[in-house]
Amino acid sequence: HGDRNAWSVLSELHRPRTQSLAYRLLGSREDAQDATQEAFVYAFLHLSTLRDPAAFGAWLSQIVRRKTADFRRNRATRSYAPLTAQIADTLHHRDSCITAPDLLTDLPPALRRTAQWTFIDGYSLTEIAATEHIPVNTVRSRLARARTLLRSSLGVPARDRTHRSLSVMSAESLEDSLSPIVAGLIFGAYPGAQVISIAKEPETWMPFSERVTVRETNGSKHVLDVRWDITPQKRGLLPALSRLGLPVPRLVAEPVANGDGYTAITDTPIGENLLLWSLEGKIPPRINAASTLTIAAIDQLHNLTESLLADPVSNALTRRDLAGEVAEIKQMGGAWLEHPLFAEVLARVELRVAEIEVPLVYTNDLYFPNFLRVADGAITEYVYPWGHFGDPLLGLAKFWTYDCYPFIHTGFVERYLYEKGITRRDFAPRLAIRALRTLQNEVPITRPADGDGTYYWESVAYYEALIGYLRQALPDI
Repeated sequence: HGDRNAWSVLSELHRPRTQSLAYRLLGSREDAQDATQEAFVYAFLHLSTLRDPAAFGAWLSQIVRRKTADFRRNRATRSYAPLTAQIADTLHHRDSCITAPDLLTDLPPALRRTAQWTFIDGYSLTEIAATEHIPVNTVRSRLARARTLLRSSLGVPARDRTHRSLSVMSAESLEDSLSPIVAGLIFGAYPGAQVISIAKEPETWMPFSERVTVRETNGSKHVLDVRWDITPQKRGLLPALSRLGLPVPRLVAEPVANGDGYTAITDTPIGENLLLWSLEGKIPPRINAASTLTIAAIDQLHNLTESLLADPVSNALTRRDLAGEVAEIKQMGGAWLEHPLFAEVLARVELRVAEIEVPLVYTNDLYFPNFLRVADGAITEYVYPWGHFGDPLLGLAKFWTYDCYPFIHTGFVERYLYEKGITRRDFAPRLAIRALRTLQNEVPITRPADGDGTYYWESVAYYEALIGYLRQALPDI
């Protein structure tokens, strides 16, 4: 409001951090001071353009970055500090000739910012989340993807968590590294085959513990995934889904008990991860195309309902309506039931769902694009096709409560609701139920002590987002 004294307080509050950022980017204290001063002058003159006062810190950081970039161009420095030991350790690469621009230039903008702030600026995940006003989980997702792309550019084996390339070991050593159960399944399917390579946890958030490449005696090669998500019941669903035209994983070896669950072998999914495909395009049409494909995939699942109900396999599938979801929340109990907002929303949702009469559809509540594969503009495989008969919209709310980047920021949910003629009042109880369940299942009601942070409490903004979804849904329930 034109209070220069207030501006002085604000600028001095942020000056140490912004000057430190400028120094890390320029490598010169004198240049950093000049760039910081220019940034503050620019910020003062353009403060009226800042729409969200709470975003001042992030806005100022972006201005500092632009000003330091101007300094590099004007003084023809254009150089960054050498790649830090942190990124070298992370990627298991020690080439001292590699510098940050060589690695980061080709990354998509969001991934490039995250990698820059992590590896060069030394920001923590929490600090990046606060600066970008996004959940820590989104930062972690971007960083994981950036690391994958950086590993690829360096020629480092993907997800090599053993700090060595298993593909350069002898065939005998590779076979010895397989568990007896996995070895038995693979060599039972391909007797006499030779193991060529093994990748541990080859894809983030996918149900693959290992990806094994084998060569048969006739020279044929096969890339196989060791999966922990296929139970005998789920295996029984595959033929029915395949008959109905759903592209599902091809089972190579039947699931067997392993003590903690089951182990099965499938062919590696056909096509590219739809989420990664959408991010690598670097152009908005990729996101739009991925959204269209995801909506079509959701529709394909729902359209299986009538045929599955007529199939004997449906007897093994559970039925979960909204009333049952509410009952499970109440049955689980816990401290959250005493939280005033939680209790109010739960009570009102319970009354509201009693009025909702929506036929159950075949769904798996995992509509996320990363569980879909795409090639030549078409869905080629549902990595996770297992489902149940449930509410058609409940899985959609997960895009928000689990922060499905970037679709939460590109209006995917709003587009789906608009195309299907679904109102905010229709969606509100589903959003409330999903936020209630996420809080109850995964978030302690009080912030854990330092060092004991949990998935959602790592970022207060994420915790508050879940509470915000309850407040957002309340008026429409």
